[in-house]
Amino acid sequence: MDQEQFPKQWLENCSKDYAPSETIIKRYFADFKRDRRDTDDAERSGRPSEVVTQENIKKIHKIVLNRKDIERTYWLYIV
Repeated sequence: MDQEQFPKQWLENCSKDYAPSETIIKRYFADFKRDRRDTDDAERSGRPSEVVTQENIKKIHKIVLNRKDIERTYWLYIV
């Protein structure tokens, strides 16, 4: 087994159900070199992805199309 394949092979042998990709391993390694010891993603600012759902999109679309104070052709143009 060549030197580069050893870590990947070792992980696959130890973790038969799930072995992280080489990209993930490299990211963890870089994080550890910067003294970051937590492999979980850090919290990010902004809207959580659960807010954008098909149900919410349909509700907003309905609200926008039912607005009487703005011409419907304008809404259809921007949508």
